[in-house]
Amino acid sequence: MTQTDHEHTGVSRHLGLPRMLYAGMTLVCLCTLSCSGRDEPPAPAAVEPREGNAAATPAETAPKPLQEKDSQEVRFPTFGVTLKPPTGWVADDSLLPVGVLARWLPAGAAEEDWSQFAVDVRPIAAGQTARQAAAMFEKRGYRRTAARLGGFAAERLDAPPLKAGAEPRPRPSPLLIARRGERLWRLLFLFNDPEDAAEIDEVIASWQWIPLEPVSDHLQPGAPQPILGGVGTMQLPAIARVDASLSLQDSVAYSVYDYGAVQDAIIFACHLKPVTANANLSALAVLYAEQIEENADLGELIAFDALPSRPNVFASEVIRGEFVVDGQTVNRYSRYAVWQPHPDVVVRIQTVVNAEVFTTQDSLRSALEAVSRCLASCSPMATEPFYQPSLAPPRGEAEQDVSDGEDGN
Repeated sequence: MTQTDHEHTGVSRHLGLPRMLYAGMTLVCLCTLSCSGRDEPPAPAAVEPREGNAAATPAETAPKPLQEKDSQEVRFPTFGVTLKPPTGWVADDSLLPVGVLARWLPAGAAEEDWSQFAVDVRPIAAGQTARQAAAMFEKRGYRRTAARLGGFAAERLDAPPLKAGAEPRPRPSPLLIARRGERLWRLLFLFNDPEDAAEIDEVIASWQWIPLEPVSDHLQPGAPQPILGGVGTMQLPAIARVDASLSLQDSVAYSVYDYGAVQDAIIFACHLKPVTANANLSALAVLYAEQIEENADLGELIAFDALPSRPNVFASEVIRGEFVVDGQTVNRYSRYAVWQPHPDVVVRIQTVVNAEVFTTQDSLRSALEAVSRCLASCSPMATEPFYQPSLAPPRGEAEQDVSDGEDGN
């Protein structure tokens, strides 16, 4: 694959910078987006491992589980965790948001059944303990008891009984909260039927911390995922997750996070744009190249060529960008594409590979090949005309209920 070197700033998301800073630099070539000025948490800091086991990991992405054939045990090698979900429950195969390790649902559950078991991870405030994180739930009437998670101290929280005559509503109970390094791990159980809670102790007892594995060993493509409300599908790496902090109106971003390097490893960003029906894709690619040049000042237009396997996708070569951070030069490898899944819309795509994560030629090659596979997988899905504005994904009621309890945390 040809690589063109450019020394420039602002072409791509500056992976490795604090979020408040690099959010403003993200998708700069997609000038219809405005990512600057958002109050995002700083990039995750390194954490201490426990006697050779995996270090605590940040709330940035969640890899897809690898199911063992002869066991219920599910491994998350890039997350550093194994566990056994409730018997008979199935993993949610939708692309989950950043910060959610995984979610399981009862097999064959009715639509009105809100039962689920989920695991998420998030940064914590300076000096905060699991006990302090549990306090906000205690204020809402939850009962706290001491617990253990993989050999570490944890806090268990059980919701208070509903008042007589109160209508049932989804609320997590029990929750298990544990701190590792600068991260809070939370196990959230929601049960439509209280009798389903019988296996909770088995799930908790099955939790183990395992050594982290690099993302370069786990870039296999996942199942085709609908994007931007169903305009088409893409096969992202199975460990990618939706990055809501970069998913704005008519756009969506996905992140592959390396928990060992504590940085984003690959970013995939897509922006939906209406066009005149049957507009010439080659001409649209030139317009995109001009926009990139205007914003990034590369000194020349990026060349786009149709992919051999996808004539409705025009992609650039790989472009190496150099940036100076804290006196050190860092490299990012970007690639751009214009995809026309339907006559009246195009999807502008930007991908960024972080060379601080992929430090060897073999690992970098694996990352660039993962990007190529993703671009070559772009396929139309919906019936035209398609264009629908405001495609940002909504949050579920249960997630909203949990988040509301953490304001100011």
